[in-house]
Amino acid sequence: MSLRSRRKRALIRSKNLNGHGLQRKPSEVVRKEIRQRCGFGCVICGAAIVTYEHFDPPYCDAQCHDPKGMTLLCGAHQLETSKGLLSKQTIAEADRAPFCKRVGYAKHLFDLGGKKPKIMIGGADVTECGHRIEIDGETMLQFLPPDLRSSRWRLSCRFVKQNGSIMCKIVENELVLMSDNVDIEQQAARFSISSDNETILELELHPPDALLLKKYCQFTKNGRVVIGTEKIADICHSMDHPDQPPKMINETTLRLETGTSGWSFIASRFVSPTGLIIKFVNGAIQFASP
Repeated sequence: MSLRSRRKRALIRSKNLNGHGLQRKPSEVVRKEIRQRCGFGCVICGAAIVTYEHFDPPYCDAQCHDPKGMTLLCGAHQLETSKGLLSKQTIAEADRAPFCKRVGYAKHLFDLGGKKPKIMIGGADVTECGHRIEIDGETMLQFLPPDLRSSRWRLSCRFVKQNGSIMCKIVENELVLMSDNVDIEQQAARFSISSDNETILELELHPPDALLLKKYCQFTKNGRVVIGTEKIADICHSMDHPDQPPKMINETTLRLETGTSGWSFIASRFVSPTGLIIKFVNGAIQFASP
């Protein structure tokens, strides 16, 4: 092989391209089409941690990212493919009838450690709120200590759409993502659910002991819970520069709203050893223990 050819191959490898100069990562439009067709999980086993896999033709021979010849595979099945232990025929059959489309969900058992997990709901730390958090009569989060089968704490919760249908739930540390959602994307430790190109739920898992709920809106009988980013005045900047207009910064908040008023919690910490109950009563908010 000539020096020029070797340099060309080295350049292709350094830019993560195949022999046809195709980048490894498809465009967002292509990725979204594949996710939605496959039900947001591995087409063989339903695992929610996936890669975008070329199977017809394989990536080394692909000249473009054709979603019809691509699918979702978990790391284990992608490794089997690369080692020649999973046939193109089997992948194609699974792609035509994806696991998640058949059962209705993708799943992931996340790593939770031997101590009670840190739980952030927007701008509020609720780690020290006993074993249950209830909002307006509905249990939002539940923590169970380790049992005889495992040394792990167990977390369960559910997140619903405005019409009351479940879009995502965690059942004793297993994340379950419903396949009838408009779109679900997993990037590193973050899972986001979108509708009409707007993110309506964003979760971050930080093994072994933390879960962050960064975006969500839950409607209740008498109000709503809004978790997201708000622009607020930077108090420190205003104190240091009283002659200047307030500087606005983005902060993750927990906002509780009734029909007539609302309260935002930023970098807050709730402590209630037996659990936390939040109620909307006559336009006000009540905090109580079970």
